[in-house]
Amino acid sequence: MIPQAGQYTFETSGSIGTCGFALDENTMLSLYDANQHLVASNHDIDAANLNFCSRITATLSPGTYYVVVSGFRGGNYKVQVRSGN
Repeated sequence: MIPQAGQYTFETSGSIGTCGFALDENTMLSLYDANQHLVASNHDIDAANLNFCSRITATLSPGTYYVVVSGFRGGNYKVQVRSGN
């Protein structure tokens, strides 16, 4: 639930290391609104520099949103949400 209008960042990170290495997942992150319409998606923050985590920053209105995380290997990851960039 987004309590007030503003910019929000949704991001995955490795649970014990770096995304995409060892036991940590290479994630794909998708953000949907309450009507299940895709707002944004991201795969790999910076693959050229081996950052295989995912990040979405979007300006949102108050309401319900759904975050879906999928991966390629079944590894571990964390999801964080913060206001701002």
